[in-house]
Amino acid sequence: MTKEELEKEIEKLKEHQFMIDMIDHWTDEDREAYDNLTKLIKELEEKLSKLNDK
Repeated sequence: MTKEELEKEIEKLKEHQFMIDMIDHWTDEDREAYDNLTKLIKELEEKLSKLNDK
């Protein structure tokens, strides 16, 4: 992925995560989706950081 693609994907995932965060009463599925998004965002941010360091 290019730097721009990573940035767009991270932004999209953060928006999805935000929408889950707005739910008043979370189900187990909501918690699992939120946790998965958090992990994926972190991984992509690390990749982006490595690209920026080059």
